[in-house]
Amino acid sequence: MLDLELYLHGRCHFFALALNKALGFPIECLWDNEAWFEDGDPSPALVHAYCIRPDGTRVDAQGTLTREAALENYAELVEEPEFVVTTAEALEEHIRAVMLPAEPGEIEQLISYIQ
Repeated sequence: MLDLELYLHGRCHFFALALNKALGFPIECLWDNEAWFEDGDPSPALVHAYCIRPDGTRVDAQGTLTREAALENYAELVEEPEFVVTTAEALEEHIRAVMLPAEPGEIEQLISYIQ
């Protein structure tokens, strides 16, 4: 069973990668370009990652998503929002640089769940 909360808040980027790998959907990310961290300087931060279906609708672990809903769902995390379509490779590079990696077999389990 999919832990919906986990893949909506905290590990959405892994669900987006799995959707991309399983179905070939492009990835889109909601960024906050003015996120504040402990060091006191604002910098960009990934807020939510999801995919775009061929018909143009967006989808995350919960199902269909609009940009407006993404902004509403993550309003407390976003000061300066920006939506960016990205590649799996660029998202994976960002994960390697600043985030914890996927658990062993996590992406593969998500792909099986999706298929």
